[in-house]
Amino acid sequence: MSGNGQVAPPGLTDADLPALFKAADKASLSGHHRLLWSLGAGLALNMLAAVASLFLTTSGTDLAAGGASVAFFLAILVGVFVLVDRPERAWYEGRAAAESAKTLAWLYAVGGGPFSLKRDGQADGLFAAHLQELISEIADVSLSLDEDEQVTSAMRELRASDLADRRSAYARGRLEDQRKWYAAKASQNETLARNWRLVILALQAAGLTGALLKATGTMTVNLLGLLAAGAAAAAAWLQAKEHATLANAYGIAAQELAVIKVRFGEPSNEDEWAVFVEEAEEAISREHKLWLARRGGRSRP
Repeated sequence: MSGNGQVAPPGLTDADLPALFKAADKASLSGHHRLLWSLGAGLALNMLAAVASLFLTTSGTDLAAGGASVAFFLAILVGVFVLVDRPERAWYEGRAAAESAKTLAWLYAVGGGPFSLKRDGQADGLFAAHLQELISEIADVSLSLDEDEQVTSAMRELRASDLADRRSAYARGRLEDQRKWYAAKASQNETLARNWRLVILALQAAGLTGALLKATGTMTVNLLGLLAAGAAAAAAWLQAKEHATLANAYGIAAQELAVIKVRFGEPSNEDEWAVFVEEAEEAISREHKLWLARRGGRSRP
């Protein structure tokens, strides 16, 4: 219950965020899926060519050679698709815009930063200006227009509630939600990084065994090229996904949010609250800015 006896408004869900967030998030997910599909397809086709090379003969028309040629040709087509489509750009730029729009929405809804309730008459215009700046920075990313509500009713309802309700909604729906997300992602990426390293080690061990067997004449089939290609493909996938780097970054972000929650009881009025939320959102966005910088994207303040 809120201080006036009414039911306190809940925190913001993704469905309550601006249309720009939803469109940018959709574009980012689509770009990410296309990029991973392209990478996976290219690695698989190169592996297929390596398998075909095991059956090559030294004379005459060889089906294996034809199969390897087709695999390499398709791999080239995948590479051309990536160069033309540039799915990584939609992923990076879309994610940057989506996260920025989400931060702006929370700042607006709980009266944080420049959207303090003491500047209520200017809040909508300032929010629209920030969104317009984001839109201009991702002009090259295709954005769908499924809806046009930038300031949702949930955002307005939360903003209209008293400070105690906004504090509660922010603690539950933003700080704790983000902390749990970062902690879960840190654990997940740590596990995936370990598993892929084990796969690489297993392929390398198999290659060493194959080399020794071939050298001693125990095995006549030469699997070294195939195993080397498999280890290289696994290493390329691990590098592309950056599981180890993400595990570390997400773990630090989760710890930082836990520290921020310790300070949650400090702000006691609207001015202090506006400063606290702005600092909290800066901490939340810090990990993403570093993620974007590592990929050569533009980091937004």
